[in-house]
Amino acid sequence: MTVMQTSPPVTSLTPALTVDRVVWSARRRLIIDRVSLTVQPGETVGLLGPNGSGKSTLLRVLAGVRTPDEGHVTLGAIPLASMPKRERARRLAVVEQEVSSDLDLLVRDVIELGRIPRRQPWAPTSAHDRDVVQRSAELTEIADRLDQSYLTLSGGERQRAQIARALAQEPEILLLDEPTNHLDVRHQLSLMALITRMPVTSVVALHDLNLAAAHCDRVFVLDAGRVVAGGWPAEVLTRELIGRVYGVDAHVQRDGDDLRIHFRAAL
Repeated sequence: MTVMQTSPPVTSLTPALTVDRVVWSARRRLIIDRVSLTVQPGETVGLLGPNGSGKSTLLRVLAGVRTPDEGHVTLGAIPLASMPKRERARRLAVVEQEVSSDLDLLVRDVIELGRIPRRQPWAPTSAHDRDVVQRSAELTEIADRLDQSYLTLSGGERQRAQIARALAQEPEILLLDEPTNHLDVRHQLSLMALITRMPVTSVVALHDLNLAAAHCDRVFVLDAGRVVAGGWPAEVLTRELIGRVYGVDAHVQRDGDDLRIHFRAAL
């Protein structure tokens, strides 16, 4: 895979998301260990690391599903902990690895669930709601499936529908946990291209280093719950770091702004 890496975006005075020395534990086991990072408006930021490194847990902390034992998360200038749940749902949207449902809903109905934080309780669907659902479906290229059962969709189509549902919330920040999991190569590439062109700030947990290098403005590498490297992918994804964190030998080939990572063998 050839990676075309562009320069990082110009930073904003106020980050879209700030994580300051966050600690989170479960059953006396430290899962997130004093993590600090910032995400600028409009960026696509990758969270990388091996299984068990804390990527999914960190995303749940960013979403407000987990409350830090120490430290804090700030959206813009507002602490996440002080934000009402409804306001949080308007500003943050989450796409999990897999969303299973036994309900036989139409794709339109699934996407419309994203409008709940934007409507008054028990209020009927408005024309604006329908317009947002349609635009979200068109952006994610799932509009031709709106009147089809969600249960009949392929894995890639379900992911697109879930991203459309998240976009229908009209969030500022989109959090995605392994969105390419279980997808074939073509659908992985198309889904990541979709994420990077969406008009939101995105934080994406990923396993595939080449996908991250190709589509992320910046990456943060976690190991045992700690951020061990962060920055522009071409600077972060070195042979030394990959060997130390992932335990594999990798050949990192650079040709100008192009980056190719070839994995050889376990160390």
